[in-house]
Amino acid sequence: MIIGYLSYYFLLPPVATFIEGKSFTSNLYHPIEIMFHAFLNLTIIIITFILYQKTKILQKIRLFISHKIYYPIGMYVYPTNIQLFLMGIIGITAMAYINFIAGGYQVNISGIFNKLLIGYYPFAYLPYIILIKKIFVTNNKIKRTWFVIIIIYTILIAIISFARNSRYALFSGIASILLTYAWGIISGYYKLKKIDYFRLLFFMIIFVSSIGFISDLAMTMVIVRQQRKKITALELIMESIHTMQNPEIIHAYKNEPSQSWDENYVDNIFLARLCNLKYADNSIDLENKMGTIARGYIKNIEIQKIYAIFPRPLIEKLNLPTDKDLVENASMGDFMLFAINGDDTILGGFRTGSIFGIELTAWGWSYILIFGLLLLIIFPLSDSLTLQIKDKKQKENNISRTILSPIAIINLFGWFVFLTSAAGGSESFVNLINYILRGWIQLPFLYITLYWLINLFTKIFSPSYGK
Repeated sequence: MIIGYLSYYFLLPPVATFIEGKSFTSNLYHPIEIMFHAFLNLTIIIITFILYQKTKILQKIRLFISHKIYYPIGMYVYPTNIQLFLMGIIGITAMAYINFIAGGYQVNISGIFNKLLIGYYPFAYLPYIILIKKIFVTNNKIKRTWFVIIIIYTILIAIISFARNSRYALFSGIASILLTYAWGIISGYYKLKKIDYFRLLFFMIIFVSSIGFISDLAMTMVIVRQQRKKITALELIMESIHTMQNPEIIHAYKNEPSQSWDENYVDNIFLARLCNLKYADNSIDLENKMGTIARGYIKNIEIQKIYAIFPRPLIEKLNLPTDKDLVENASMGDFMLFAINGDDTILGGFRTGSIFGIELTAWGWSYILIFGLLLLIIFPLSDSLTLQIKDKKQKENNISRTILSPIAIINLFGWFVFLTSAAGGSESFVNLINYILRGWIQLPFLYITLYWLINLFTKIFSPSYGK
């Protein structure tokens, strides 16, 4: 989280703008305020992390969750390749059903069954663990067949991502695996061989040569997004392909003058989601225009979003003051803009906001204290997804090694950007509170239930396969 925060606000922006020949403050109205908030929040992040490391009760909470809850149920066990693949198939099937049949690409759907299927989305990326399992599992060799299977599987992910109109769905799984691979090398758990250097060079050449294509692909998803409420998922895919085949459409969109909401910071739309300071600039700009009534409205909306984290039956039973349909179908960025101009057609555009402006609007400067308190809870919960064990190769030196749970691996990119406005990150405190209230329980529960069902299935029908 800390490295991701540093990358988003301090490391990548100057690099990305320099590459494109722009100023670091390009198209920013409040660069000084952005950097002030960025440094202030970074200070809070570092202080709370140190407090977490030094506070015995927080360390005990982390150890209790990892050793007494997660470990006994098999959270840190690595499934066999065939089990990972089958779990991935269930995840990708859930994506396909929600988007092609239930219409989830158009609206925020409701219903217990549909919500359950959405909970399985992250598992679609489990098969990618096959590629880097050797970091954690000794004597793990990958058959070439799996490389072919994963390439085909990636094509399926891409097709469904077009149907979802989601860049994050397309890139997050691969990004998480790459981050895990880099972590394994830096930590010394995986030693690069000569052939690995050639492979890395090969993939770097492919990546660099395809940056333009990736950027156009991401831009295509943005262009066709406005049509997703009018056409079917299949038509959305065909429209995306049509747009990709017509570069003039992409070029015209890039040169289209900005309206009431301008997110332009760097031209490469792929990099823009990894270091876009314009999200913070927009939120701070809107915060400066807010009156007392508008600030109260934003505070009320955020509280409603927090209540909306709970299941609808519980909300109705407790009569919680929230309009779940309203607050789940618009972002905090939408509500910030709506509070200023009153145009309700804005709602549903899912404009990306920033913790800086949104929380300053809702809570004033006390948001810094709230941020710190939330982090003190987040750190032990998120760290519980990892396990410290004695290194068998270093027994005599009493050296331990870190094991990442499969859930931690497939969500590593999400954790990397968790405290930023990047795709998969947090534009407000709602995402942080969501993880505290249910995220650390819900995803592990769904994962471990699915794992043991798949484990039973493979033992019954093919006890010797996939080892």
